[in-house]
Amino acid sequence: RSFLSRIRRKGPSINMSLSDKEATMELKPMSKLEQQYSYSHGEAVDAATRCLGHLRGDMGSTGKAFHFTWFDHCGELKTPAFKSEFDDVINALRFDEAYHGILSSRSAMSSYCYKHPECSYGAGVREHGVRIDTEGYSYLLRLNPNPGEYNFYCYCYEKEALDRHLAQQKEPTKPQKKHEMER
Repeated sequence: RSFLSRIRRKGPSINMSLSDKEATMELKPMSKLEQQYSYSHGEAVDAATRCLGHLRGDMGSTGKAFHFTWFDHCGELKTPAFKSEFDDVINALRFDEAYHGILSSRSAMSSYCYKHPECSYGAGVREHGVRIDTEGYSYLLRLNPNPGEYNFYCYCYEKEALDRHLAQQKEPTKPQKKHEMER
């Protein structure tokens, strides 16, 4: 089976159950420093943070679709365990109300952003950020509930490497130039 093959494009099956990994997911607002890592950087930062890649997606013209594209950063780090966990995380964010249905629709995303102003990237900025931690990985989820734009980016990191890198930073690392930023 190919990577991302278990991410469902339609609603959940009957009797959908959570795996143990999903049950231990923790969602919290991103710090200002973490927000910088919800954008693409160069190979050196990807290697230091052990960024596996990112998922970019939108909810289509109806706000209820789920279109996505995966971009490898350090693709050699994508183990079968990561692939399985990532599918579980994305599906939980789409279908499990315990995680507020953040990725279930643009209106659900907008509602979550409105109810959680602490996740905002700042006044006048339309983006919001959530950090999702599991035992071994951190997912930095940048949300933009505006129609006609990509609605989310989920950057995937090995948790220990990202935390070690963040602890060493005195100032945020600059993302790549806008035209290079999101691939």
